[in-house]
Amino acid sequence: MEGQVSKRLADFTARQRQTFYPKTDLPVPDAILQKLRNLSDAELGLTAEALHQVATAAFRPGTPPLSRLPRQGTFHRLYLAELAGGARRVVRFDVTGDYWSGHTLHLEKWAVSKARAAGVPAPAVLLTDTSRRICPLDFQIMEWVPDRSLQEFDDDEPEMQRLLAKLGTQFARLHGVKVERWGWFDISPLLAVNSRGTSGLFEKWKDYVTLRLEDHVEACSRMDAIGNETGRRILDLFTALKSHLTGFEPALLHGDPGSHNAMTDGREITALLDWEDCLAGDPVYELAFWATFHPERRHAVFLQAYRTIRPLPDDFEVRFWLYFLRIALAKTVHRHRFGYVDRPGRPPAAQRIQTSLERLEAALVLHT
Repeated sequence: MEGQVSKRLADFTARQRQTFYPKTDLPVPDAILQKLRNLSDAELGLTAEALHQVATAAFRPGTPPLSRLPRQGTFHRLYLAELAGGARRVVRFDVTGDYWSGHTLHLEKWAVSKARAAGVPAPAVLLTDTSRRICPLDFQIMEWVPDRSLQEFDDDEPEMQRLLAKLGTQFARLHGVKVERWGWFDISPLLAVNSRGTSGLFEKWKDYVTLRLEDHVEACSRMDAIGNETGRRILDLFTALKSHLTGFEPALLHGDPGSHNAMTDGREITALLDWEDCLAGDPVYELAFWATFHPERRHAVFLQAYRTIRPLPDDFEVRFWLYFLRIALAKTVHRHRFGYVDRPGRPPAAQRIQTSLERLEAALVLHT
């Protein structure tokens, strides 16, 4: 069994080195990705018997059955355990099998401890099991956060902007956490006895940022999200601007800074959730990633709050829009692979590529 676990981890690390964005680059047919959300829990291996085994092993015999939470992730199925005395725990099952792996769950405990030490709220990780002895799926048990996600405030613009200012300060605190090397973190050191932490898998930040870039540009061209000439312009810009991808220290990045992962009690940000995509990288990259989740009218309040704690670099506009462009390319491929359609009444998601390209070229004029 230990040999199988070691091989799975080695295979996963090799996949990490070839992956820019998991939802874009998973080496499986699109049809599998598109049906993932619609598979029943039992089809994924989460039978009543498997859930009972997890509840019994992780808590105690007689624990009430795990109840499925309304909020579910793309790669995880979430359950709630209600324990004696009123305590609650979240049980999170990874459903990516061996085409991505739940080994990223081991990052949660390490990243959360780093975040909490910096004053960033995050739920404690109580158990992570990737042995598959108890259950056919990798799983994790965490503290329950009873508050609302920022996503629920999307139609209340004044309240959303007030909360985004709070969120901006939390990310500024997080980005004060220094780490080593770049990109995806190496899981292996975290599994060692008396682990002292981990570092990124890439020697240079550029190596991560440009990973699969040509593939994503080509895919966007095939789906008519961009033309061939635009694709060439994009690749030329990344070559010309490679000097902007050096000259700063790596920081801990959350890696998935959307509103769905930020919880609030209506007054403060009470938790950042889901740290399995965390990275060692440029803080400006995270700010650009956050911005891809929001219309531009919200950018200023978030960035102004961020600047009250951490300054922005002189070439911020160039780096911000370069990263925004990189992420927009990946997200366009992601949406296509999963079969997502644009929401009625909103601009096409792929338009973010052209918008960021135009903003980047304008920023270059001002920066030179």
